Amino acid sequence: MTKIAILGANGRLSRVVGRAFINAGFDVRAVTRTGKVPAELKGATTVAGDALDRQSLIRATQGVDIVFNGLNPIYTDWGKCMPMAENVMAACRANNALHLFPGT
Repeated sequence: MTKIAILGANGRLSRVVGRAFINAGFDVRAVTRTGKVPAELKGATTVAGDALDRQSLIRATQGVDIVFNGLNPIYTDWGKCMPMAENVMAACRANNALHLFPGT
């Protein structure tokens, strides 16, 4: 079974994406800073991981095949985006996982 980590699992997009992957039969790991997720992601494994802490994110995504990057800091926090993006890419490289990044 394909394993996918959903980063930012408490966010609106990540909740919908996570639910879709659960319904499609994927092994879903919901990653949030606290390790707590909404009821919509029942059936997912939950794990704490902080995108600003590279080692935490590498551990949280260990063993997955795909990392869905649902992190979306508000525009006033865009200064955090580069370190977060670099940490997500480092976690994907460390775990040889595909980086799925939504865009418009």
